Amino acid sequence: MQFPDVSFSVTVPKSYSPAYKNEAQSLKSIVTSVGAHRWEFELTTGILKGLALRSTFAFLNARGVHDSFQVVVPYWSQPLGHIVGAVSVVTPKSIGANIIEFKNYTPASGDFFKFAGHAKVYQIAKKESATGNTATIYPRLISTVGRNEGVVVNDVPFTVRNTTELTKLKLELNRQTKLKINCEEVF
Repeated sequence: MQFPDVSFSVTVPKSYSPAYKNEAQSLKSIVTSVGAHRWEFELTTGILKGLALRSTFAFLNARGVHDSFQVVVPYWSQPLGHIVGAVSVVTPKSIGANIIEFKNYTPASGDFFKFAGHAKVYQIAKKESATGNTATIYPRLISTVGRNEGVVVNDVPFTVRNTTELTKLKLELNRQTKLKINCEEVF
């Protein structure tokens, strides 16, 4: 289910990578990654009123914290890299891989993307060469990727769910407001 077509005035992305951390009495820290990752967002809509306000509020209420939805996050869902056609993966990759070679896409550090048919969104951590289409991605793959598998790099939809059980609405006297939504990626 796609989030209603409303504008956002503020987007705050967060990268959540849980880890085990232990600090000994010598003050030496030992940190071990658990290998998991998800994106989290604080989204604030532009000013809403009338039907846009009511339908967006109803959309969030109907989903609660249980049902996921897709949202294209402004700015973050638009690539800085160069696209010259349908983007795909050149060679298949296994779970845990983090180097991807793209076809028809020159990646830029910080670009978000997802593989066709996958819910997880990845980010270009760094481009491997100045002129090439190969990049290190973050996080590592959680699913296999096939040869010539399609890649979404423009208007990347994040599959998320609301993280708060209470949807709060403060309606101003002129009957308009902004909605603040806290959500986390689900896959």
